Amino acid sequence: MSEKERWAAERAQAQVQQVIKDLSDQTLRDFAGNKVFARGKAYAASGAVQDLQDLPPTPDHLMGVQSTVHGTELYTTEIWWLPDDDLNGDCDCPQGQEAYFCKHQVALALVWRSRMSGGGGGVRLDPAAQKKMHATAKRAQTQAQNKAALRAFVQAQSAADLAERLWRWAEQDHDAMAEIKAWHSQAQAQQGLASGDVRAVQTAIRDLLKNTKGYLEPRDCAAYQRRAEQAFPLIESVRQSAPSQARALCEDMLMRIYKVGETADDSWGGEIGDLVLRTLEVLMACLQAEPPPPSWLKTWLTLKEKDPWGLGDTHALMQAAGPGMAKAYSEHLARDWLTWQTRNPGPPKDWDAGRSAKREAYLQDLARQGDDASALEVMRASAHNAGEWHTLVQWCEARKRWREAFDFAQKAYKLFPQDWRTEADMLTAYERDGWDAEALALHRVRLERSPSAENYRATLKAAQAAGQDLPAYRQALMDWAQANEHKTERSFMRGKAAESFTDVSVRVRWYLDAEKAPQTALALVQQPGARCEAQLLLALAQKLPTSQDLEAVAIFQRLFEGTMPRAQAPYAEVLDLVRQTLDRMVPEQRAQWLASLRSQYKAKRNFIRELPVS
Repeated sequence: MSEKERWAAERAQAQVQQVIKDLSDQTLRDFAGNKVFARGKAYAASGAVQDLQDLPPTPDHLMGVQSTVHGTELYTTEIWWLPDDDLNGDCDCPQGQEAYFCKHQVALALVWRSRMSGGGGGVRLDPAAQKKMHATAKRAQTQAQNKAALRAFVQAQSAADLAERLWRWAEQDHDAMAEIKAWHSQAQAQQGLASGDVRAVQTAIRDLLKNTKGYLEPRDCAAYQRRAEQAFPLIESVRQSAPSQARALCEDMLMRIYKVGETADDSWGGEIGDLVLRTLEVLMACLQAEPPPPSWLKTWLTLKEKDPWGLGDTHALMQAAGPGMAKAYSEHLARDWLTWQTRNPGPPKDWDAGRSAKREAYLQDLARQGDDASALEVMRASAHNAGEWHTLVQWCEARKRWREAFDFAQKAYKLFPQDWRTEADMLTAYERDGWDAEALALHRVRLERSPSAENYRATLKAAQAAGQDLPAYRQALMDWAQANEHKTERSFMRGKAAESFTDVSVRVRWYLDAEKAPQTALALVQQPGARCEAQLLLALAQKLPTSQDLEAVAIFQRLFEGTMPRAQAPYAEVLDLVRQTLDRMVPEQRAQWLASLRSQYKAKRNFIRELPVS
């Protein structure tokens, strides 16, 4: 074997080992969930996975396998692997079609792993499971044969007999009758199309859009959508010869869907909203085929006002309707905003949704026109809350209008000093323009309000830029944190003097996350009466080196003692603490502590059952 061939063989073997690792039980559980994994494992043990075939390598996968998996039906299932993309799969079962990792994929993955590892992948055929699988397969085959025979019987009956039975069923089933009505409406529409009678088409579409159930529950919306979608081919047929008439059909369809939407709950699948979007797409095609007259703007604005979802992209529709309509719409937006201001002089006392919508629509239109001068004047003259001032500053920043950005940020911060957006804008302006002392003061305000590690680092960086003595300033921050630490006194036993506790969480967080000084943080939490947030204690214990296992164990046990009294089944959090504690203990200490846990918490049987053996 040549060196090149040997290298290729070793690389292939390494890939196989990596695939076996990526097909571990834990990985499959993560992909599919515990219940689906268990069902997939049972499928693998039943022999349901058959006819394994290797997939040829492609750019999408290096290794893969395909098989037929016997379930309630026969399913085609695939698993493939890429080094950077790990594991992927596909299956034509209902769950697989929804992009979930199904039980058939789990079963195939287990069998594939077993085959690659020489049969040692953990799949052993279970005679009882095999018997059950064969029974299921036989039952499915029988059902398929019975279904085929029944279909052949129906096809052999006369049209008159079938029509009579269909009508009797429809009289007893609301949905079946609705389908027959839709069928009838389509037939009438086709006759109308053949004779050029658009009114007949409109009548048919209105019949398709009728809501005969009243309030539509989520489960009813899909059926309504399927029936209503039969209108689109009819509108398309009209559009081919008469786009303006097709446009009118779309307008009428939108109004009727909006009305249905008032008494429908499509929160599960969004079916009614999807109908609106598709109708708008057809409407845009009609506008592009034949631009409407200027008066159509009023028609669209009425439609937009009735839209309970606000789904229509007015700008896109106006562009599709031609430059004249786009210009008319721009004039309407300017007039609409001016009218509101005239009727409502002075700054609004409270947030007004109508005002905000008109202002935003006008500004967006000015931006599309590239009219920066008018947009700036509108934003400057009408800004009245922190959000609008922030938008104004950001607008100037994006266009590198630094002087105006600074002035507006300064004014906004004076008006709204407590708002995080105006504060951030002022800070950006200070740092960009070299106002280092002012930036440091603002960072200090922010830190004292929210003493996170991020704000601590930013404040030290600002202190350095402002020419401060960094060690001295760092110590000043620590002194401030210590002076503001929350102190409490608590008595645990009647008649016993109260004990004092001090929360050192702020300094511990700074030492851990910003200063990278876990030893200093450890000294803080070891002080008598020191209290600290649980997450910080956990992070501290995890960062201590193995040479400080004793200290780490003490912290883990401290966390356990604080968490266990309120813990409930399945005890995941405390069991994780137990495992981390045991990992840092010597064998004798581990055995002793486990024994004490079993004794102390013997009443908590679920907890005891999940404890490690040793």
